[in-house]
Amino acid sequence: TPDLLTDLPTATWCPVVVDPLRWTAAARPPRSGPLRVAHAPSVGPVKGTGLIMPTLQRLADEGVITLELVQGVASSQMPTVFANADVVIDQFRVGSYGVAACEAMAAGCVVVGHVTDRVRDAVAEHTGLVLPIVDATPDTLDTTLRELAALPSLDEASAAGLNFVTK
Repeated sequence: TPDLLTDLPTATWCPVVVDPLRWTAAARPPRSGPLRVAHAPSVGPVKGTGLIMPTLQRLADEGVITLELVQGVASSQMPTVFANADVVIDQFRVGSYGVAACEAMAAGCVVVGHVTDRVRDAVAEHTGLVLPIVDATPDTLDTTLRELAALPSLDEASAAGLNFVTK
């Protein structure tokens, strides 16, 4: 991942590669109602799940979002899970992103997580692309999700994510 270039600057970054066809195969239902949010804490402490769950639960209780906490789901079912989400909440502790974020972007989701400027700069330098992950911290997640929920469409952000993973 690009964050590791700090620890080993002579390394060569090998970007995450996903098969876009696998992730676009499931039909995405039209957006309606509360913002559909999924969080797949493959390793909860690394993703910062404990830091963000109070905010996610409060927003779900208020009806701003619906929340799907994805655990114990077979890999073969993940394209459908992501197809049914508007937003996928990624990582909040390590300042980077990984496979799940790329899979979610390939599925057409907007990805929200904390990515450091250093990682964003490395991605831009190596790819010429802007990393389309919406930046938030545990302290700003509430505002970020409320802003996304208020948008009439997430199509532009969704298209940016799909463009990023297919380049």
